[in-house]
Amino acid sequence: MTDRETIAADFDQIALCAPEHDGFWNHNNHYHPDMLAALPGKMRLAVDVGCGAGELSRKLAERAERVIGVDISTQMLIAARERSAAYGNIIYIEDDIFNLDIPDGSADAIVAVAVAHHLPFAQFLRWARRKLAVGGVLYIIDINQAQTLADYITGAAAFIPNKFREAAKRRAKRKAGLPPRRTAAGQYVWAEHGEHEEYMTLSAVRAAAEGELPSAKVKRRLYFRYTLLWQA
Repeated sequence: MTDRETIAADFDQIALCAPEHDGFWNHNNHYHPDMLAALPGKMRLAVDVGCGAGELSRKLAERAERVIGVDISTQMLIAARERSAAYGNIIYIEDDIFNLDIPDGSADAIVAVAVAHHLPFAQFLRWARRKLAVGGVLYIIDINQAQTLADYITGAAAFIPNKFREAAKRRAKRKAGLPPRRTAAGQYVWAEHGEHEEYMTLSAVRAAAEGELPSAKVKRRLYFRYTLLWQA
């Protein structure tokens, strides 16, 4: 697990040099519809862990009375607050998720997209279990380290759909007047961040889930992703 200061510095640079824009496909928001379908129809409180620039927080805000987006990147949260100015029900907090001051049993949804690998995983699962209300849902989308033949086959199966989706995204960005590809600076900061990344294998994710959330559903997904769904 990479230290907090390195992660924060990486994402500060990503926010400045390679900003993501709402509405354009990527490997993470590809699974937002599945996630949103699994969450309660109406929520009092939803917590977006590692919210970044707030794309998912804004989607949650359409169904939740209150959304808390938590991140440790100052620059990501500057972007999130700017883009969420029209949403009066979102609060963004710059802090470690384990310092978030919400009562136990108060959250109807806790979501984490491409951030769980930055956290002590078992501790995060215990924290979520404690903070969720009865009927509340934890939904994690994250990257897994390929280990088994099934992992590599699933990764290969994503090659062609990934090419089509990336081409469609470039066309959509050109139409919107945005550069179709990342700048050299953007490519550099993502590559540098990649050197700091450490991912769990799917078997390790399942073992941790079995120990902390025995009824959790862990699924292998395309794009070297997995999802974890658990209802309190």
